[in-house]
Amino acid sequence: MSGARLWPMVTALALLLAGTAAVEVVARNSPGRTLTWEISGNEVAVGDGDEQDSDDEGDEAFAAGEAVNEAHADARLLARRGDYQGALTRFEEAIAGAPQSAPLIAEYGHWLRRAGRRAEAEETLAQALALSPEIAPAHLDRALLARERGDHKAALAAFEEALRLRPMHTTTRIAYARELLDRKRFDEAIELLRPVTEAGSNDRRARALAALGHAYAAAGRGPEARDAFEKAVERAPALASIWARAALDLSELSDERSAAEGLRYAQQALRLAPDSAYVADVVGRAYERAGLEAEAYATYQRAQKLDGGLRHPRQRLVRLALEREDFGAARRGAQGLLGLDARRPESHFLAGLVELKAGHLEEGRAHFEAAIAASPEPYAEAWYNLGLLERKADRPEAAIDAYRRAIDARPKYLAAINNLGLAYSDLGRHDEAEVEYRRALEIKPTYTGAWVNLARSEAARGRLDAAIDAYRKALEIDPKERSARLQIAVTLRKAGRPAEAIAEYRALLEDNPRYVKAWFNLGIALAAEGEDEEAIAAYTQAIAHDQDHFGARKNLGLLLHRLGRVDAAREHLSEALEARPEDPELRLALAAIARDSGDAIACSTHVDAVLRQKADDRAALDLLETCAKT
Repeated sequence: MSGARLWPMVTALALLLAGTAAVEVVARNSPGRTLTWEISGNEVAVGDGDEQDSDDEGDEAFAAGEAVNEAHADARLLARRGDYQGALTRFEEAIAGAPQSAPLIAEYGHWLRRAGRRAEAEETLAQALALSPEIAPAHLDRALLARERGDHKAALAAFEEALRLRPMHTTTRIAYARELLDRKRFDEAIELLRPVTEAGSNDRRARALAALGHAYAAAGRGPEARDAFEKAVERAPALASIWARAALDLSELSDERSAAEGLRYAQQALRLAPDSAYVADVVGRAYERAGLEAEAYATYQRAQKLDGGLRHPRQRLVRLALEREDFGAARRGAQGLLGLDARRPESHFLAGLVELKAGHLEEGRAHFEAAIAASPEPYAEAWYNLGLLERKADRPEAAIDAYRRAIDARPKYLAAINNLGLAYSDLGRHDEAEVEYRRALEIKPTYTGAWVNLARSEAARGRLDAAIDAYRKALEIDPKERSARLQIAVTLRKAGRPAEAIAEYRALLEDNPRYVKAWFNLGIALAAEGEDEEAIAAYTQAIAHDQDHFGARKNLGLLLHRLGRVDAAREHLSEALEARPEDPELRLALAAIARDSGDAIACSTHVDAVLRQKADDRAALDLLETCAKT
């Protein structure tokens, strides 16, 4: 597909999405035009260089008037070609010739913002507005700058002023609505967008309808989202970006019809722009969100082949390879990202993640540290994963420090707070662990993992009733959390309430008949209560579902030996011994069986193996004397 044809397909997605720490990818897809795709997490924004739609009347606000001088005309041309440095130099020369021209200064501020020189842009725009407060595009630029730095109050005020000056400006309403959506003010965003879906050119209305569909989807209103997107593509059926936007949003909704529609939109986006790496990237996201990982993987590969410099599909390919435990492919992908630019913290982070998952802790640590050093802001995810690595490396103090730094960077980082509690628990510092679990629960009272870990901490300190209460709280939130139900039963038995424990195990197994841990623990509880035959049946069920379950096979063998069922006991104990030949309890049981069957050599062999581990083992020494008398 030619660049000229691709250009109108991708401009309409401008400002529908954005993130505060976007990775910017630029590609020239037509002569003199620059497409900017901003990628942050799972979000994508596509713009035409100034984040405004080229067909909208407001996009020409800065260029509508005549250039004030030759330098100004040159600057505009260079800016539109994406040569920011050259453009800004010529803007400075233009302003030197017309120092009181507020529109010229505002236009300079606009391109400073587009070039990423935010502080200078803010100062320049303020200068322009001091000269002439009614420059609407300057207010929009200030709103976008405030949004980028996280000053949402200032952003809202600037959006209001920009909208007052240009009440029906599509781009302003879309950008303003996006800010409202981030504040979860869904109804206000929807009402803001509706008027611009009903007037203007087909392209402008299509863009507004796509933004409205995004707002409905964010609010979880699937039918309205589908309707808005359908109207958007009716008005601009050749705009692949709108089909891709719809695919992303609809695939996130929970109802099956929206998911199916999302896939239809994704496939149409690819038909319209089969050689666009950017559209392939967006469609890959839609597939991924719909749970179609194989299709997502293939589409991301397609995007990478079309444009090897596009980062997001490369990043997702690394993560998907990790999920498949294809560490070779993941490592090659991570190294490819580092090859593009080794200075990027995200590339080192992904490389660290690969090495952590592959068990190469030293290499992983080096990459996480490199990511942290390269990041201009505290890198919460890198600190968190470094904490996981240090805990895995049995360095709890280092893990604690890493988790704390992750939380400093992101105070409501639930996973880091919860794992900080686990690191304290590793050291037996259960009071400190409890503080962290409760901090997590203050932020999110429905965090089942924190309830479960709090319960474990209570049990470790002997507070069994409190532990049971915490486990039950986890179950109230998620009745299918079977590990919590299992631990309730375990704790009831520890608390001296065996009948209740057995009842809990049986109830759990009714819902999860193949739950090996429940069968095993039920066997332990039944055997402790003298319910030998039922215990045998429970252990047998555990082994039926997991032939290699060491605990069930060992306990079954020991129980059968105690009951005098020698042949069956020998079989199970021998199989368990193959898995753990150093286990003294197995050795002594098999020695006793050998002695009773008159096999003095086998008896002595098993006892000697125990004594090699512990020469003064009293039970082994006593049994050794009887072996010789066999």
